[in-house]
Amino acid sequence: MLDLRSRLLAKNTPATVNKAIGIVKVIFREALYREEISRDPTAGVGKIKEHRKERGTFTAEELRALFPDYGYGPWQDIHDHTCFYLAAVTGLCRGEILALRWRHINFERQVLIVSEAWKGGNEIGPPKWDHNRLVPLSSRTIDKLLQLQTASIRIGPDDFVFCYDNGSHFAEKWWRKHFCTAIDRAGIDHQARRLTPHSFRHTINTIVRDSGHDPAKIRAVLGWMDEAVQDTYTHWDLDHLKAWADIVDEIWQE
Repeated sequence: MLDLRSRLLAKNTPATVNKAIGIVKVIFREALYREEISRDPTAGVGKIKEHRKERGTFTAEELRALFPDYGYGPWQDIHDHTCFYLAAVTGLCRGEILALRWRHINFERQVLIVSEAWKGGNEIGPPKWDHNRLVPLSSRTIDKLLQLQTASIRIGPDDFVFCYDNGSHFAEKWWRKHFCTAIDRAGIDHQARRLTPHSFRHTINTIVRDSGHDPAKIRAVLGWMDEAVQDTYTHWDLDHLKAWADIVDEIWQE
């Protein structure tokens, strides 16, 4: 069993190996239960520990450089600029942004309704956790969306916010290409720092949580059901933790 595990590990990820070994374990346990074998040869064969590298996050300075007040910064045009800006300030997932329609945005109340998500191919269904949620929009975000609406050809209620002239929404190839191109233009090493579009979701959670905002309200906006999930999206660096030293020093202050 140990040799089998080693051979599998040479060509597969730890997660895949653990699944395969798990299936073998079930088979041998069944055989032991049926008294077809005298002992379980998988006993003592544990799972391979998988050490996942932490996903990178953007700094506030990088966000300001990526999404300046004027112009499109490193982005190609108003479409990719607004698309990824929305990801950065709302924490929406790729599927939620690409399935976003104009009727999902209430400009008067400054709120976005997340009720659909692109699942791949032609499938659009409910968002993650299978429930709708409200995402408040800042005045700056509303302005950018209004500018996009003015520049867009398709602005009917059921039209996708981010789509081609024929009405089909942008998909994975467009998403990945435009993100990587802009990040490279900005001089950010996204591969070394493990930065992806999903890093915007990690980043906004960390920034808002560091501000002292109620974690439960953050989860309501980002669509998480429990704190354990939110913790995996929180990445404290030295700048976030510096207040610790000040708090310690206050112990000796009168």
